[in-house]
Amino acid sequence: MEETPLATPPDTFDDPWKEALDTFFREFLEFFLPAAAAEVDWDRGYESLENELRQLIPASEIGKRHVDKLVKLWLRDGSETWVLIHVEIQSQDEEDFPQRLAIY
Repeated sequence: MEETPLATPPDTFDDPWKEALDTFFREFLEFFLPAAAAEVDWDRGYESLENELRQLIPASEIGKRHVDKLVKLWLRDGSETWVLIHVEIQSQDEEDFPQRLAIY
């Protein structure tokens, strides 16, 4: 039986999740960190800082290991803050998962 190639290369499996974070960042924060979300001035919106994130992350000798998103937002007290987020979707058992996640 011939193997069917993957529709998405393994190194880009996280890309749809990153796009979802761009679209649903408020809902993401409200669900996972409701106390933090309550401090955000959502009327001012938020901004995904992809270029700034790439500049902050040095090249890694162990491969692609970095957070997924850097988001700029404003708090209700008027201050600007940046939020780093890493989402890890795990569909199989992986022995070194805790160690790998700590590296991020």
